[in-house]
Amino acid sequence: MDMRKSSENGDLDETGHVPSIETVVELTNPVFVGADTAAKEEDLEKAKSHIQDLHKLLIEIKSRQTKERHRLENHQEINLHSHSRMVLGSLMETAFFIAVTGFQVVTIRKWFQGGPLLGR
Repeated sequence: MDMRKSSENGDLDETGHVPSIETVVELTNPVFVGADTAAKEEDLEKAKSHIQDLHKLLIEIKSRQTKERHRLENHQEINLHSHSRMVLGSLMETAFFIAVTGFQVVTIRKWFQGGPLLGR
């Protein structure tokens, strides 16, 4: 919560709010840009050097993002393949257990009916 006093930060602005401390600091200490700010050749060279460094960093970041996207796509494909194999394996296992259960039911019925299944 930010408590501001109009006696410290000035009158209300056009929205009806007391200005923030940051706004007051910006208004009381404006940054003046003179006509000869970037006129020196060494300043321009420094700026050019910084721009080149930023460009290299940008290329490196884009490369890393591309590699990360490729890695995530590979992992997604592997996960989908593993999931489909797991589902197929579970279905086969379920079908096998249903077949075994059916065989057991048929065998027990014949046994209780006194059929020749178990050597009687």
